[in-house]
Amino acid sequence: MLRSWLRPTSKVSEESEGLQAFFARLWDHPSDVSLWLGLARLYLVKRSYAQGVQALEQARLLLEATENDSDTAWGTLYRLWAQYYEAIGQPFQAYRAWLQAREHLPYHPQVLGRLVAYYQENGLWEAAEPYLQRLHQKAPHWAQTRWHLARHLHHTGQYKDASFYYQTLLHHPQYGPEATYHLLRLYLETHRVDRLKKLLDKLLSRYGKTPTPWLYWVKRAYQEKLEGSGLSLTGESAAQKKEARYGVVVLLACCAGPEPGAGGRGSA
Repeated sequence: MLRSWLRPTSKVSEESEGLQAFFARLWDHPSDVSLWLGLARLYLVKRSYAQGVQALEQARLLLEATENDSDTAWGTLYRLWAQYYEAIGQPFQAYRAWLQAREHLPYHPQVLGRLVAYYQENGLWEAAEPYLQRLHQKAPHWAQTRWHLARHLHHTGQYKDASFYYQTLLHHPQYGPEATYHLLRLYLETHRVDRLKKLLDKLLSRYGKTPTPWLYWVKRAYQEKLEGSGLSLTGESAAQKKEARYGVVVLLACCAGPEPGAGGRGSA
């Protein structure tokens, strides 16, 4: 059971205390799958991917050797494999691992959320729907649920509801910048100039002295194949923060047409 790998070292730094705690427990219980899964999770958090893979393989071998049919254990194993593949930039391998995790944990919010994300990011909106419905049933207030729901509603032209969910995420540390960008686009797509100006005023009040958010939105618009306008704005907005909001509007307006498949139902 890899005793040589688990043997505790004599020098223990503060950073390695968590690992040493796992090593100590594994030394006494080397056949405990949950400990190996916990060790793998810790290594992934520390970005020690080679060691994380070793721990995952050891967990898999133990599950197979003991003919353990625990859905929780197998589901956790595949979830960690999926997180590993995402971390090393292999989205399709991660997707396959999430599908395997789904077989054991069909209602796990993280599993559902990552499958919805994969389908939406690849334009497979219909494939995402059943997982999104299930996710909304299990974790309706979860930020990831609200984000995916907003994107789905926006895509299908249900602008009023999409606007509501975007607004609940504007101050979220992870989803805030993207939610803001898409809400700006939504107001432009639906010609809601009054709400657009109101949102821009709020953004200017909050970020007026901080160019980073504005430059992020410029970058997002630039990535929408708006090279000419993007170059023009990046040359002018840094010195005039107040003009940046209008530059963002110009950029967004260039790509403000409804997204493919949008049905035009509802209003913002």
